[in-house]
Amino acid sequence: MSQNNNDAAHSWSRRQFLVVAGAGIGAATVASCSGATGPVCAGPVVLSRSEQIARDGRQYVEASAVEGKDCSNCTFFQTSGGECGSCAIDALPANPGGYCTSWSAMSSAKNEHGAQTSHA
Repeated sequence: MSQNNNDAAHSWSRRQFLVVAGAGIGAATVASCSGATGPVCAGPVVLSRSEQIARDGRQYVEASAVEGKDCSNCTFFQTSGGECGSCAIDALPANPGGYCTSWSAMSSAKNEHGAQTSHA
């Protein structure tokens, strides 16, 4: 194999770079224009294609449009100490302000850190 062919296999073309960069900029623009606040935790740039398909099945969005229902008050939301948490359903990143159709009210036994408290 010639040096040129080997280099091509290990480097991005300008077109590939522009497509990936454009997708990232597009995702950030959509998030900012949709009224989303805070981090983008589970957008198409963060998730693999199969993870995105699984997430789309539950109609996950980064910013809840349903008053009083968001990931931060869902029983499946787990905090991670950073800006994003995760969903116990699929272990994928989740925005505390996000929402999906699997939302379930947090039980009173769940504390503010996302851990179950004991009832001894």
